[in-house]
Formats: sequence, structure tokens, C-alpha cells
Amino acid sequence: MTITFRVRAALQLLCHLVVFCATALSTPFEAQFHRITKTATRAELYEFFWEMPKGGILNVHSEYAVPPEFWFNAAVAESGQQGDEYYTRMQTRSCPGEVATPILFVTVRRSHWERLSPCEKQNFKPLATLSSEERRLWMEALIVTSDQGASKVL
Repeated sequence: MTITFRVRAALQLLCHLVVFCATALSTPFEAQFHRITKTATRAELYEFFWEMPKGGILNVHSEYAVPPEFWFNAAVAESGQQGDEYYTRMQTRSCPGEVATPILFVTVRRSHWERLSPCEKQNFKPLATLSSEERRLWMEALIVTSDQGASKVL
């Protein structure tokens, strides 16, 4: 019986994981996680998760599993259909009565935007009217690993 490279790699990684799991009772999982990520190659991790149901994705917050370009294009395409439009915060200027600290690129539907005070409305801009640079920053704000995104002030 021949074993394919993929199966062999998955079995090797599985053996590594069994060894790590055997000591997991005496070591906090965080330490085990760091050990696995330092010793397993990227290819081994890829092969292992490729063989798992759903690619190893067991608990997904779907808004972060979809590329930001998809969200942007879907929101802009919906603009004008059924009277829906999306607005995103482009300024962090505080307004009277606001309880929370304003955060850039918070995106809301028109129905929510219409309930904001006139001052708060000025902080938002229709998503469909963003410039290419504003659009790039909006998308970066949705990427968890981004070092800019919402921290960058326009």
C-alpha cells in the first residue's frame, strides 16, 4: 500500500500533535500552542488542516472569514436597492451626548445613521462615495493583522 505525500505529512503532524497532547495535562495549552507553531512547518500545518473537516475551521466569526473586498462590493451593490445604504465613520470628532469613544470605520445602515444627531452624522460618509485611499483604509481596518486600519486617522 502506497501512502501519498499528503497522507504521510498529515500522519507525521498527527504524531507530533499526539506527543504534544500527551504532555498537555501538565503544561498550559498556551505553551503547547507556541511549541506547535514553532516546531511544525507551515507546510505541515497546511496539510494537517487541509485534511480536517471544513479545513479546521470549527468556530468562525463569518464577518472576518470573508475578504473585505467582498463586504465592500456587496454593501455598495446593495446601495440603492430596497432603499438600503451604508455609512462609515470617517472622523473621530466627539459630539455632545456620545457615550463611547468614536472609532473610525464603524459602518452602519442608513436606518441607524438617520437616528444619529446632526453632529454625529457629519462624522460618517456613504460607503459608496469613499475615495480609493479611504476604501483601502476601510478594508485594512477589517484585517486583524493590519498595522494601520482603524488606527490611522484621515
